[in-house]
Amino acid sequence: MIAGLIQVGAKVERNRKADEAALREMQVAYEARKASLNGQPTADAPIEAPPADEGTLLQRAAAIMTKFQRQASAADIAYMQTLAGLQLEQVLSPQRLTSREGIARNRAALEQAQAGLREYDAASSARLAAFEAEIMGLKDARGFAAFARGFEAQRKKTYARNARALTNQRQMFDAALAVTEFMAGRVHSARVEGDALMFQTDAEVTEYNRLIGAVHALAAEEERIRAETMASLDEHAEKARTLKVGP
Repeated sequence: MIAGLIQVGAKVERNRKADEAALREMQVAYEARKASLNGQPTADAPIEAPPADEGTLLQRAAAIMTKFQRQASAADIAYMQTLAGLQLEQVLSPQRLTSREGIARNRAALEQAQAGLREYDAASSARLAAFEAEIMGLKDARGFAAFARGFEAQRKKTYARNARALTNQRQMFDAALAVTEFMAGRVHSARVEGDALMFQTDAEVTEYNRLIGAVHALAAEEERIRAETMASLDEHAEKARTLKVGP
């Protein structure tokens, strides 16, 4: 028997502690943004743009931006909570990958995660479309043309980051399923020794390491995207706050 070179779960970032810490961080940031913007406790709490004869274009846009940020933050928290039971450290544990029951549980959990991701994607797309429509409702305001150029540049960056995050999440679930399916054909030939999986051939070790390495790389990329997203949300919250209290 030959040991897999990468121990299952040893470097997977989306383990229970990492998920819980990320969720706490997002909730704290969300509450801080609500407090700084005098927000309400729910995602759909009304923050309406002032009528056309009130406030500047930027202040009206800031109100729309604030509402969207609140909805997006709440949706992200809700989605993370639905994934609380999906811990890749457990999904990819040697014990889970070397039993038929564990393989079946993995398939069901990952299928459910993919379904949840599709729902989140659809809701996010609808929310972004509604946000754009509200912004375009300001098109008759003075100075909108110049504002629209900056808005479009930021919109492209935001959409690109969102697409990158969704693609990475989908690929991570697919990668975990690929490991599961690889092990499904080796339930009786592979065995567990400590934290390592032992295989019959070098070829099996090579393929296993390739598959588990893909999960590790995607998990690391997810952490990078998460940090970028949080930084961007904080930047926009600060901008909205500045515009809201401006002259």
